[in-house]
Amino acid sequence: MKNPHHVLAPIAALVGLSGTALAEVWPVEIQSDQSDVEVALDLTVPFTGTLIGDYDAKTNPGGTRTVPGVFGGSGNNPIPYEASFGLADVSTSAPGGTFELDWVPTSSIASISTLAIDLLGAAAPEIDLSLTIEFETFRTFNPDSLFPGGTAFTVPLGTATLQSLSATQIGPAPLSISPSKGGNWIFTGAVPVEVLGSLTLQDQPFELGPFEAVLPVSGGLIQTAAGIEMMVVYETQQAFDQILDTPFPDQLIELPTILPPGQIASLIFSGVLQRVVGTAGASGMLVAVSTTTNPIGDLNGDGTVNGADLTILLAAWGDGGGPADLNGDGTVNGADLTVLLANWGEGA
Repeated sequence: MKNPHHVLAPIAALVGLSGTALAEVWPVEIQSDQSDVEVALDLTVPFTGTLIGDYDAKTNPGGTRTVPGVFGGSGNNPIPYEASFGLADVSTSAPGGTFELDWVPTSSIASISTLAIDLLGAAAPEIDLSLTIEFETFRTFNPDSLFPGGTAFTVPLGTATLQSLSATQIGPAPLSISPSKGGNWIFTGAVPVEVLGSLTLQDQPFELGPFEAVLPVSGGLIQTAAGIEMMVVYETQQAFDQILDTPFPDQLIELPTILPPGQIASLIFSGVLQRVVGTAGASGMLVAVSTTTNPIGDLNGDGTVNGADLTILLAAWGDGGGPADLNGDGTVNGADLTVLLANWGEGA
């Protein structure tokens, strides 16, 4: 993922918009191929239930049998347990989405509205999955092993899949914006969002959220003849605790034996997923573009290239860039006047 400190060095490397000089609301589309997000998840899903060997006198007579206690007994008996799934992953993806920037150039006040980000884009990252379990002492037969109770142990179970993760704005997000060198602007602010996600765990879908969070943003924008170029840098982390109380289908899990080690016991787990607890974080940058239909040279945003725009260009004569730099060479001069006069009357 790009380093935000390196990104912010040249202000022109920050979010991308495009429009006329005095527009107030800029509709912005995030450019996935130029944006990135790093999502970090650390989740625990505690649950309780019973485990029992996969033995069946008719269909699986050679299967594992479970019996309570140290010395064993007859039959195939359920054993109570407490357990949790652990999910941990850091993945990078290309986000997409939209928002609106409300800002009149030269003003120190701006705001973001209607922000909606798909944090995963087309990605569906796989998350490392493990099982931590604690149970009462029991024995198994086929294989013959003792599982001493009272000690939790963890075994890897492969992966779960993060299917979706989005952030949607739920409140006002004012920005503090100030001028920088060369007609550039820098801004800071925070966007209140609702985070919603989903994952597949042991072939069963689960919803994550919605959770409320605050997305701190910073970055900059630069005005050009075409409008505005801008980038948003963001980073946030959210702790959450969500009640599930969801029964899950019987799961056949192969557990390594304890005493003696080196064998595999085939056990069927039944239970109820109680909750999801943990943290989720996201950081990265969004590059976006807002297009305009106004003609080149329309510096006051009224839709027509005329004397009002010529007045603005002449007032900016000699400036190092800015909206009146119509050819983008870094200086407002005769070349820009030529562009404006070539478009005189456009939009009328």
